[in-house]
Amino acid sequence: MKIPLFTWIFLIPFLTIFSGVNVVLVSGQCRDQRPLLELKNSLTGRVISLDLSFAGITGGLDDSSGLFSLQFLQNLNLSFNTFNTTLPVRFANLTDLISLNLSNAGFIGQIPNDISKLTKLVSLDLSTNSFLGGPALKTREA
Repeated sequence: MKIPLFTWIFLIPFLTIFSGVNVVLVSGQCRDQRPLLELKNSLTGRVISLDLSFAGITGGLDDSSGLFSLQFLQNLNLSFNTFNTTLPVRFANLTDLISLNLSNAGFIGQIPNDISKLTKLVSLDLSTNSFLGGPALKTREA
């Protein structure tokens, strides 16, 4: 669920005052896309949601990306970018993912079998990519 920017403007001061928690909100347009995905240890705290949809990211996303070190990530949206690469196997390392949106992201090739290791996943959108096929994914009964 996205929260509109004007809501954040009013919500952040209240969260800071009443909970004693520092909340950091970063917004802007990325001019240099590669470092954006090379998230290293520069972030403190636990990143649980990352929305890079419509970010204009082009080029590859590989298994060495710092994106895959975000061990607490629950929601990831990389939709409407142009990766033009295969889906990295290391998505399976993001074991806390609940929602993964890779629609219209320009992924090609096979869907790795390791994506089935995302056992907490509730929402997966792989639509409008150029996949050749994929693993036999099944829904699990609750």
